[in-house]
Amino acid sequence: MLDEKIECTECHRVFFAKVTAGKRVQPPDNTRMYVGFGVAIVAIIAIFAISSQGSDTPVRKPGTASTPKQPVYGLGDHPRAAQLTQWAQSLASNNQLVLKSHSDLRALGQQIGEASTDPAAIMAALLAHESTELLRTMECRATLSSEADMTAEQGTGQIYVTPRAGDDRFKTNTNGIYRVTFKVHGTQVKVDSFRLTREPIYAPGKKPGIVTYRPNEDINKPEVVEISDSAGTRKVKESEPAPVPHYKGATPEQRALADEVTAGILAAAEPGADGRLFNRATLKVRSAEDKKAAIPRVLNAMYECYDDVVANHQRLILLDRALYQWTGYAVNYPSAPSGNTETDIKRRQSCIRQWFAFWYRYHEDLSEFFDDSENLEGEGDGGK
Repeated sequence: MLDEKIECTECHRVFFAKVTAGKRVQPPDNTRMYVGFGVAIVAIIAIFAISSQGSDTPVRKPGTASTPKQPVYGLGDHPRAAQLTQWAQSLASNNQLVLKSHSDLRALGQQIGEASTDPAAIMAALLAHESTELLRTMECRATLSSEADMTAEQGTGQIYVTPRAGDDRFKTNTNGIYRVTFKVHGTQVKVDSFRLTREPIYAPGKKPGIVTYRPNEDINKPEVVEISDSAGTRKVKESEPAPVPHYKGATPEQRALADEVTAGILAAAEPGADGRLFNRATLKVRSAEDKKAAIPRVLNAMYECYDDVVANHQRLILLDRALYQWTGYAVNYPSAPSGNTETDIKRRQSCIRQWFAFWYRYHEDLSEFFDDSENLEGEGDGGK
């Protein structure tokens, strides 16, 4: 069968027996394929090496692009906060160019009560108005109130004012706060209102408008206490009663009148006394100097009644009424008994102590009683 085609049962190749008799099948030669793959890998490595040597810029992936980082601002270093600081500083430096560009002058003019709508007149009023006095005389630094104020068309901020070096009007390490509102035109901030929300702490005797008084040396320093009576629960000042001498500035005639008036008031409190005695006595005190002479003697009579306010109740009613007529000050003395002796004693003695505290403060000038108590300070009180 040398001329026949035969199929190998193992590798399934077909061959002619007479051609392949006595030969073995050679395995396939893959040398060329291996060489081709090797050359390709070497070429790729060479290309990467050459490209990396030609530039210091890192290779970016296709489709990616670098984006510049946006600056991150806080409430205190934001450009809008910087403009608020510039606005405040323009008041101190009289920089009308910055003041005009950073202000809603029409709104600010209305706030300070400036009748003119002329920008120059409004700026002049701002530079002289009492509400800007601290902005003009102290160091200023602004912050925004919240992150929303960084992007909104209108917002709020705070301007902190601190004393300048050498400014002795204020206590050390104090500051004040102005609250400002603004609108934004493009990138320009325009302040349209401002208000002092926290006042810096003044040194004793340095705050404008403060009335400095001399305490009465014959009366104990008052203490603030909380009381409850028919007028409700509130805080009052009380001084422990003590003997009070004649007013030092009173003339002999005024001292005699003060003793006479006090005796007349006490006489009117006696059972069966003429009801007109009280008015006859108290109406003799007319001038401010007469009151200065009479009040200490009435307080001295109260002191003598203090230990037994139950037995001396009628006397205390009239003594309290006389002081009220002369001063206009009221301590809500309870005329009618409450039915509880302990409560009555407590309330009546509190009223006497309130009268002593009143005279501790106003013994020199009764007209100051009508001033705002927040604008009063005494020597040695630390401005409180």
